[in-house]
Amino acid sequence: MIYKSLTTLITLGVTAAVLYLSSHSANRKINPKLLEKLQINILKKTPQLLTLNTGQGSCHLLLCPSSNFKMVIFDCGSLPKLVRHRTHKERFRYLISELKPKKLEIIISHADEDHYNLLNDLPQVDEIPTKIYVEPHQQNDQIRSIKGKIADYIPSQIQNCGNATYKILRQPIRHHRNNKNSLMLLIQTKNGKTGLLTADITGSEEKHWLPYLKVYAPLEFLSASHHGSISHQSNHTNWAKNLKARKLIISSARVQNWLHPRCEAIQNYLPYLFQSELKQTYHCGSFKTGYKLFHTNKSVFTTHDNGDILIELKKSSTISYQY
Repeated sequence: MIYKSLTTLITLGVTAAVLYLSSHSANRKINPKLLEKLQINILKKTPQLLTLNTGQGSCHLLLCPSSNFKMVIFDCGSLPKLVRHRTHKERFRYLISELKPKKLEIIISHADEDHYNLLNDLPQVDEIPTKIYVEPHQQNDQIRSIKGKIADYIPSQIQNCGNATYKILRQPIRHHRNNKNSLMLLIQTKNGKTGLLTADITGSEEKHWLPYLKVYAPLEFLSASHHGSISHQSNHTNWAKNLKARKLIISSARVQNWLHPRCEAIQNYLPYLFQSELKQTYHCGSFKTGYKLFHTNKSVFTTHDNGDILIELKKSSTISYQY
């Protein structure tokens, strides 16, 4: 779905986050209205989470405004075989150069290249102190070539991000280079609203973490595991039922090989998602029917259908959608 208007603003007054959906912009640079919004929020010292549309990949930027403006990059990659891979890299580089962070933290969840291959050749990164967090067993030559210092350890403590905090969650088994060992990122506002970025975790990790994470329910936002897959019981019914996410974010492209996001996965979350007055569309896949188009009032957002997705982590209890 391509949104032609970028001016509609709806205030619903129910949560502590703001979602901004840019136009479907995979074939051009960052939408100027989105860039302006990001820069205004940095001046206002408002933390924000931007999920970039990188096609079949994943890229989350947590912007922590202060006098020493820090950008936390949780994965940033794109399937290189897709035709727009170079465009995604140009958009990412452009955004870094325009926002001008004074400090970079890069968290690489695991060693699938669609989660890290846009991180090479960051603009002016030599001038920006850059620390990279990645499990030792997930490191490879490509990851080690990313400019910056790979940290000796991954911190377990809560980190500050303006009026929000974040914490890296590590898997209990750390000796395999696969989806099961994906790092996750827990984000929380100062008034207790919580979101979770899950990378490519599978059902076994969802089961392991559920007793710990369900105390944060209902989650303000959640990224669907593994691009909305159902393989290895990702996005399981119990996971969705216990976390009760109000907004679902899915990083994926329409690729026939995988049919991400899967309709079954989205169905598991729909009963708990926030329902707005605004109807939108999303595509999901099934091996029986291929991709299907759905119309909904529920808060499910895919990078393929919505483009770049911005969540403002505000103190106030308002949510607004801007197209």
